[in-house]
Amino acid sequence: MNSRNQLVKSIKNLLRGLAHPEEIKKINSWHDNQAEVSPATAGISEKRAKLKEKELLVQIKEKAGFKKEPKSSLYANWKIAASIILFLSLGSLYYLQLLPQPESPATEKWITFENETGMIKKIKLSDGSLVSLYHRTKIQLAENFSTNRTLLLDGQAFFEVEKDSLHPFTVKTAQLETRVLGTSFLIDTQSEGTESVYVKTGFVKVSKGEGISAHIQPNEKAYIDPEGKLNQAIITKPEETFAWTENKLVFKSASMQILVSQLENWYGVTIEVQNQTSPCKISGIYEALSLENTLEVISYSIPIHYQIHEKNVSIQFPNCL
Repeated sequence: MNSRNQLVKSIKNLLRGLAHPEEIKKINSWHDNQAEVSPATAGISEKRAKLKEKELLVQIKEKAGFKKEPKSSLYANWKIAASIILFLSLGSLYYLQLLPQPESPATEKWITFENETGMIKKIKLSDGSLVSLYHRTKIQLAENFSTNRTLLLDGQAFFEVEKDSLHPFTVKTAQLETRVLGTSFLIDTQSEGTESVYVKTGFVKVSKGEGISAHIQPNEKAYIDPEGKLNQAIITKPEETFAWTENKLVFKSASMQILVSQLENWYGVTIEVQNQTSPCKISGIYEALSLENTLEVISYSIPIHYQIHEKNVSIQFPNCL
């Protein structure tokens, strides 16, 4: 046992009234030899030291079961012991202050871009990459994007990434992480219960957790299947998959419910439907048309009746029997 531990043990014995004469002699001798102001406590303000002493005295009283008694040698010895413990405690405090303190981790900051309905929003990033946001989509960029090309995505977006071999371009979604150096691809998280990555040009690495990844190339996709597993496959209809990125509305045997939903998103309107159970189907490609022109063209295929009043539209579908 080193001298410090022996001293603390002797002080505890003194507070319990169990210290033998030799211990008391060593404690008093040590106390008398201390400098009036110790270097260990020199950097601590007088006010702080007094508060600390008060706290320590209360703790010592509680631990030792000290009860107030008339002034006696025991009381004098108790004061000496308390001052010693205070010195040892403050010395430790000063020592800890000299140790290098761990830096708190910096909170990563993000810049947010959002898109509602009625348009496709295009964003030119600081590295030259272009992002097209589909309806009801949000992305967040790391504030230091030039050196940390990381994005968070909620929704559906098309990325045209400038090549930078030193700084990979990474898109994180709820289930997947997509990493590229320079390519074009689409990510969709809006389909219920799944996420998909579609590659138009270049090569893309898609990961789901540690050790689970897929490397996909043009006209291939990676997706989460109903069981939550990562799979890859060929894109069977790329003209439909990437249509909105080219400002095209594409319908392939679409039901009236799908038609209405697409029109509401595309033009940012509210559509009231009459005869919602219509079995009609529609196919066609509509490029860069106004809402009125689109409805007019649709009416050549399906004899619909419609009315447009600002952002409100009423459509009556035929029975198509």
